[in-house]
Amino acid sequence: MHGRSAASLVLLALASGCTADDEARIAAPPTARVLSPAAAMTGEWTGILSWPVTPVHAQLMPDGRLLAWGSENPWDSTYQNAAIWDPTDNSFMMVPSTLVNVFCSGHTFLPDGRLLVTGGHLPGGAGKNDITIFDPASGTWIPSGHMYEGRWYPTNVTLGNGDVAILAGLTKAKVNNPIPEVWSNGTLRKLTKASRSIFFYPWLYLAPDGRVFHAGPEKSAQFLNTAGTGAWTLGPSSTQALRNQGSSVMFDLGKILVLGGGGTPSKTAERISLMGASPRWTRTADMTYARRQVTATVLADGTVLVVGGSSTAAFNDPAGAVRTPELWDPATNTWTVLAPHAENRLYHSVAVLLPDARVLVGGGTDGLSGEPLANHQNVEIFSPPYLFQSDGSLAPRPSITTAPGSATWGQTITVETPDSAAVQRVTITRLATITHTFSQDNRFMRLTFGGAPGGLGVQIPTSRNQLPPGWYMIFLVDSAGRPSVAKVILIS
Repeated sequence: MHGRSAASLVLLALASGCTADDEARIAAPPTARVLSPAAAMTGEWTGILSWPVTPVHAQLMPDGRLLAWGSENPWDSTYQNAAIWDPTDNSFMMVPSTLVNVFCSGHTFLPDGRLLVTGGHLPGGAGKNDITIFDPASGTWIPSGHMYEGRWYPTNVTLGNGDVAILAGLTKAKVNNPIPEVWSNGTLRKLTKASRSIFFYPWLYLAPDGRVFHAGPEKSAQFLNTAGTGAWTLGPSSTQALRNQGSSVMFDLGKILVLGGGGTPSKTAERISLMGASPRWTRTADMTYARRQVTATVLADGTVLVVGGSSTAAFNDPAGAVRTPELWDPATNTWTVLAPHAENRLYHSVAVLLPDARVLVGGGTDGLSGEPLANHQNVEIFSPPYLFQSDGSLAPRPSITTAPGSATWGQTITVETPDSAAVQRVTITRLATITHTFSQDNRFMRLTFGGAPGGLGVQIPTSRNQLPPGWYMIFLVDSAGRPSVAKVILIS
């Protein structure tokens, strides 16, 4: 699309970080704007950008492009439209999945840059048992075997050794699939001693001790040991019975936030740290608005952006649509109301942190419930307050001159920057693979760093459980809280 094949882009990214095309794509500037001092307090949105698909599923690829697929063919068992968006020129490449309908599947990136997709859609809300791999190099979907049973609404989570645990979802018979499986380089292992029926699209995280933590949306949390045939251990209970259609993020090492959701939408949020011997849930300050069908996203500085949702009890009710985002600061436990977005973002909407530290928000509604005539086949892009000065002009921010494209555990990497004296934080966050209010495999942490010739020496954690194999963005954050454009890095 820009003088290089997609294959060469991926290979060069693996070998040396970003290509010239990737640099332009990742640092795509905001659209032309009118100076607005309010932007420094409440942020700013682009206009509506039309898309050829509704982004129900969205995946930020290592080269800075974004893969998305939606619900345009929800009752076709063998077909799902998909597109790749290039932010440099707002262009699209259609990449339909013609063998498997990957609507309502699970997904996570593999260290080779391919996307592992588990399950999918059969007519009537039943689950396929297909394993499908999307290859960005060729733009193709590749069949890759089958799970023992179907999964509709499953969650994938990468383990410290690079294997992927697959949990939950409905089977072909439309009943909960209670047996977790572990995918390992094309083979599957059933965790037959870990049978447990859990809610759709569970919020799963790799805990620092190597177990999988099930944070919700149920009240009772659990830990899953994936060794052998598996075993569950009961974890702490939160204060709300069920946060269905709520959201969850890991906002720091071992620290998890859950919020909103419920049959009657809730404005509450809770946090937990898995770093101690006896983790427990603690209520945070309440959001301003009660929300379900809400999406949370960790920003480059570690604050949490909450967008969309509805305040009414109906499943997907536009009458209660909340168009006002909020920002949670973990350091102060406070919520700040931000500039509203233009469209309702309810069921089937997404939010993705982009490498330029903005957030793409889009999609919503599949035409099957709530808003039968309002399929939001578009996106808006949000520039958080950290990108602006007090007069509303774009703020100067740290820059990364060069950084390695890959690193391993325990390594100290050199991030070259002319702004090392101003940097107060170095953060790392996994590339988004989001659907249904939750980005699977999402995690965020601060990295230890010090001075180095030409920039900073940044320490990669020694533990694979803290930073499991895969693709991440590294940001430099200065004393004013302003982040750099990210560098994408492979940890392996």
